[in-house]
Amino acid sequence: VREENLHITLAFLGEQSGRDAALICKGLEAAFKGVGGFGKIPLSTGKLALFPRPAAASVLALRIAAGHKAARALAEKAAQALGRFLLHWNQEKRAFTPHITLARRGRAPIRGPMDATIEASGTVEQAGIFRSDLHPSGPVYTALALFPLL
Repeated sequence: VREENLHITLAFLGEQSGRDAALICKGLEAAFKGVGGFGKIPLSTGKLALFPRPAAASVLALRIAAGHKAARALAEKAAQALGRFLLHWNQEKRAFTPHITLARRGRAPIRGPMDATIEASGTVEQAGIFRSDLHPSGPVYTALALFPLL
Protein backbone atom coordinates (compact mmCIF):
# COMPACT_ATOMS: atom_id res chain seq x y z
CA VAL A 1 0.00 0.00 0.00
CA ARG A 2 1.40 3.39 -0.94
CA GLU A 3 2.10 5.71 2.00
CA GLU A 4 -0.54 8.26 0.95
CA ASN A 5 -3.17 5.49 1.06
CA LEU A 6 -2.53 4.38 4.64
CA HIS A 7 -5.69 4.73 6.73
CA ILE A 8 -7.95 3.11 9.30
CA THR A 9 -11.27 1.95 7.84
CA LEU A 10 -14.11 2.53 10.30
CA ALA A 11 -16.77 1.01 8.00
CA PHE A 12 -16.56 -0.51 4.53
CA LEU A 13 -19.57 0.44 2.44
CA GLY A 14 -18.90 -1.24 -0.89
CA GLU A 15 -20.38 0.17 -4.08
CA GLN A 16 -23.02 2.84 -3.48
CA SER A 17 -25.26 4.92 -5.75
CA GLY A 18 -24.82 8.69 -5.95
CA ARG A 19 -28.02 9.16 -3.94
CA ASP A 20 -26.82 6.80 -1.21
CA ALA A 21 -23.40 8.48 -1.18
CA ALA A 22 -25.16 11.78 -0.45
CA LEU A 23 -27.13 10.14 2.39
CA ILE A 24 -23.92 8.63 3.77
CA CYS A 25 -22.22 12.04 3.77
CA LYS A 26 -25.25 13.63 5.45
CA GLY A 27 -25.48 10.92 8.10
CA LEU A 28 -21.81 10.87 8.94
CA GLU A 29 -21.60 14.65 8.95
CA ALA A 30 -24.36 14.69 11.58
CA ALA A 31 -22.63 11.93 13.55
CA PHE A 32 -19.18 13.52 13.54
CA LYS A 33 -20.10 17.22 13.66
CA GLY A 34 -18.71 18.58 16.87
CA VAL A 35 -17.85 15.10 18.12
CA GLY A 36 -17.27 15.57 21.81
CA GLY A 37 -14.80 13.54 23.77
CA PHE A 38 -12.56 12.62 20.85
CA GLY A 39 -10.44 15.55 19.83
CA LYS A 40 -7.13 14.67 18.25
CA ILE A 41 -6.54 10.96 18.83
CA PRO A 42 -2.96 9.89 19.53
CA LEU A 43 -2.26 6.47 18.01
CA SER A 44 0.57 4.04 18.11
CA THR A 45 0.99 0.75 16.29
CA GLY A 46 1.97 -2.66 17.51
CA LYS A 47 1.92 -6.21 16.20
CA LEU A 48 1.48 -7.35 12.62
CA ALA A 49 -1.74 -9.19 11.80
CA LEU A 50 -3.05 -11.34 8.96
CA PHE A 51 -6.66 -10.99 7.77
CA PRO A 52 -9.19 -12.47 7.38
CA ARG A 53 -7.40 -15.32 9.21
CA PRO A 54 -3.78 -16.47 9.29
CA ALA A 55 -4.33 -19.71 7.35
CA ALA A 56 -5.90 -17.90 4.38
CA ALA A 57 -4.65 -14.34 4.72
CA SER A 58 -4.89 -11.88 1.86
CA VAL A 59 -4.12 -8.77 3.96
CA LEU A 60 -1.04 -7.91 6.00
CA ALA A 61 -1.94 -5.25 8.56
CA LEU A 62 -0.52 -3.38 11.50
CA ARG A 63 -2.70 -3.38 14.62
CA ILE A 64 -3.42 -0.14 16.45
CA ALA A 65 -2.14 -0.36 20.03
CA ALA A 66 -2.68 2.99 21.80
CA GLY A 67 -5.83 4.67 20.54
CA HIS A 68 -7.70 1.47 19.67
CA LYS A 69 -10.55 2.28 22.09
CA ALA A 70 -11.12 5.68 20.49
CA ALA A 71 -11.00 4.08 17.01
CA ARG A 72 -13.60 1.51 18.12
CA ALA A 73 -15.82 4.30 19.50
CA LEU A 74 -15.57 6.20 16.19
CA ALA A 75 -16.42 3.03 14.26
CA GLU A 76 -19.48 2.50 16.48
CA LYS A 77 -20.60 6.11 15.97
CA ALA A 78 -20.23 5.64 12.20
CA ALA A 79 -22.19 2.35 12.30
CA GLN A 80 -25.04 3.96 14.22
CA ALA A 81 -25.25 6.85 11.74
CA LEU A 82 -25.10 4.52 8.74
CA GLY A 83 -27.88 2.38 10.22
CA ARG A 84 -30.10 5.46 10.49
CA PHE A 85 -29.38 7.03 7.10
CA LEU A 86 -28.66 4.04 4.88
CA LEU A 87 -31.41 1.51 5.43
CA HIS A 88 -29.95 -1.29 3.28
CA TRP A 89 -26.46 -1.09 4.83
CA ASN A 90 -25.36 -4.31 6.48
CA GLN A 91 -22.75 -3.88 9.16
CA GLU A 92 -19.98 -6.47 9.04
CA LYS A 93 -20.59 -9.41 11.34
CA ARG A 94 -17.00 -9.69 12.54
CA ALA A 95 -15.76 -7.46 15.32
CA PHE A 96 -14.04 -4.22 14.34
CA THR A 97 -10.26 -4.51 14.66
CA PRO A 98 -8.49 -1.13 14.36
CA HIS A 99 -5.61 -1.61 11.92
CA ILE A 100 -3.69 -0.09 9.04
CA THR A 101 -3.47 -2.26 5.92
CA LEU A 102 0.14 -2.55 4.75
CA ALA A 103 -0.22 -5.00 1.85
CA ARG A 104 -2.89 -6.90 -0.07
CA ARG A 105 -2.40 -10.07 -2.00
CA GLY A 106 -4.69 -11.53 -4.61
CA ARG A 107 -5.60 -15.21 -4.60
CA ALA A 108 -2.37 -16.58 -3.12
CA PRO A 109 -2.40 -16.30 0.67
CA ILE A 110 0.27 -14.42 2.61
CA ARG A 111 2.43 -16.84 4.57
CA GLY A 112 5.20 -16.63 7.12
CA PRO A 113 5.78 -15.90 10.78
CA MET A 114 4.01 -12.73 11.84
CA ASP A 115 5.16 -12.19 15.40
CA ALA A 116 6.89 -8.89 14.60
CA THR A 117 6.03 -5.52 16.09
CA ILE A 118 6.38 -2.26 14.18
CA GLU A 119 6.34 0.80 16.37
CA ALA A 120 5.04 4.02 14.86
CA SER A 121 2.92 6.82 16.22
CA GLY A 122 0.86 9.73 15.00
CA THR A 123 -2.32 11.68 15.57
CA VAL A 124 -5.71 11.30 13.93
CA GLU A 125 -7.34 14.70 13.52
CA GLN A 126 -10.23 13.93 11.18
CA ALA A 127 -12.58 11.25 9.93
CA GLY A 128 -13.80 11.16 6.37
CA ILE A 129 -15.74 9.49 3.61
CA PHE A 130 -13.65 8.32 0.68
CA ARG A 131 -14.41 6.95 -2.75
CA SER A 132 -12.06 4.21 -3.84
CA ASP A 133 -11.32 3.78 -7.54
CA LEU A 134 -9.46 0.58 -8.30
CA HIS A 135 -6.63 0.69 -10.82
CA PRO A 136 -3.97 -1.88 -11.78
CA SER A 137 -1.41 0.16 -9.82
CA GLY A 138 -3.64 0.18 -6.72
CA PRO A 139 -6.62 2.10 -5.37
CA VAL A 140 -6.97 5.85 -5.69
CA TYR A 141 -8.87 7.45 -2.81
CA THR A 142 -10.86 10.66 -3.21
CA ALA A 143 -12.23 12.47 -0.17
CA LEU A 144 -15.97 13.14 -0.45
CA ALA A 145 -16.25 14.72 3.01
CA LEU A 146 -13.88 15.32 5.94
CA PHE A 147 -14.89 15.86 9.55
CA PRO A 148 -12.48 17.35 12.09
CA LEU A 149 -12.44 15.54 15.43
CA LEU A 150 -12.63 18.64 17.65
